[in-house]
Amino acid sequence: MTATLADVTANLKLVKSRIAAAALQSGRAGDAARLVLVTKTIEPSRILEAVRAGQVDLGENRCRRAPARRKRWRKKRFAGR
Repeated sequence: MTATLADVTANLKLVKSRIAAAALQSGRAGDAARLVLVTKTIEPSRILEAVRAGQVDLGENRCRRAPARRKRWRKKRFAGR
């Protein structure tokens, strides 16, 4: 089953609200944490659905796949480095 844009949007909203609630519960600002969507075997068209749903920060699990996708995204960071 493939998620629709509405599904992706709703899921991102839910995850972001849970992150904000956890931040507030720990005494931090609701926007103190940043959600980074990291993909592994996802096609670029599916990643674009998350971007259209409002996801800003993206990452790629496999460095060898990153060069092909790098051209599509402006900012680049390596997670865990």
